[in-house]
Amino acid sequence: MKTPVRVEVLDREFTLQVEEDNAERTRAVAEQVDRRMHAFQRQHPGQAKLTTAIITALALAEDLQQERDTREEHDAALAGDLRALTTRLTDALADGEAADENDAAEENAPASADSP
Repeated sequence: MKTPVRVEVLDREFTLQVEEDNAERTRAVAEQVDRRMHAFQRQHPGQAKLTTAIITALALAEDLQQERDTREEHDAALAGDLRALTTRLTDALADGEAADENDAAEENAPASADSP
């Protein structure tokens, strides 16, 4: 169910309709955006609010893309590790089956004349 959440960003209040279980996250995100926008304004006094909003949005989008790239690299590394482990496990199981077959063949083989 949607619920109204009031947030303040760059000295303006906004009421957003969000799912109830996302209300706290929405507030936290708005606080982060507000902090980043105020930080930009402190570093660049006199910039228009629109410029502040756009530059902040670009910076946040860059942060998000960096996180996605890092996650994709991590996922790819994990997939490679998983493939290597699967290969090792498959090889180990195949070696175990071959050893079991050799043991069974030796047990079923007729005794040779050389045996004591």
